[in-house]
Amino acid sequence: MQTYRLIYENDRHGAAKRIEFEASNATGALKIAGKEAQGRWAQLFEGDRFVCRIERIDPDGANIWIVAHRAETHRDEPSTGAVADGIVVVPATRQ
Repeated sequence: MQTYRLIYENDRHGAAKRIEFEASNATGALKIAGKEAQGRWAQLFEGDRFVCRIERIDPDGANIWIVAHRAETHRDEPSTGAVADGIVVVPATRQ
């Protein structure tokens, strides 16, 4: 089991928070993150290693992840379905 952290900044969607949890791999971490990350960008760390920035959105029931490889935040980015350079959109698994 690995220790993962989700780090949220204070933004228009909520207060800053940090969540630490155990998961067997990054897939397991995303399942846990799916309960927390909807509509907000979070940084995902495995131990001290930055993995990615993530946001889970649910337009029309699609339930997808937006994954960015850079750590910088874009607090005012609307979740419109437009995908910026360096961002990958991945279908999220249903819980």
